[in-house]
Amino acid sequence: MNSIQKLNIRFTDGQWFVEGVRPDPIPLDTALIDVSYMAPGYVEGYIVAIHGLPQEVAQELTKFGLTVLGARGPSSQRAFAPRTRRGQLTADGKVEWIKR
Repeated sequence: MNSIQKLNIRFTDGQWFVEGVRPDPIPLDTALIDVSYMAPGYVEGYIVAIHGLPQEVAQELTKFGLTVLGARGPSSQRAFAPRTRRGQLTADGKVEWIKR
């Protein structure tokens, strides 16, 4: 099964939010992302690893949902993400690029 899924991540009111995994946006502190598109306050891409996922949200998600969010570790994200650049989401709403 291909567990990789492109997600939309927005920076709103000093917080990153992942959209499209559940009805409500999911807040997070930071994430390692394979970025396919970005604009001010917005990133589209594939999450490799996540930090700051609220425990109550993690308990609601299925194994697939956790895998999509990168919460089950990078080994769950083995699918190749074409045309991406790896970046770390920062607390100030920017992306810090990482050399692979």
